[in-house]
Amino acid sequence: MQRHYSDRLAPYPKDYYTPKVFTDMTTKHIICTEFVDGVEIDTLTSEPQKTKDRAGELLLKLCFKELFEWHIM
Repeated sequence: MQRHYSDRLAPYPKDYYTPKVFTDMTTKHIICTEFVDGVEIDTLTSEPQKTKDRAGELLLKLCFKELFEWHIM
């Protein structure tokens, strides 16, 4: 499912990123992906309003795409 989800996000490389799956190390019960350093959404409180607005916009757009276009979440 993560690879499927990643395929859905491929047209938006500047907005979203999905960690790559290492198929050779993944089993039926364990998914092995790359580590991606990032920032938790709740740490944006001290960021400029423009940054917070952008994060909120991307999150809301993604949520609507998941629900109404892709039917996966």
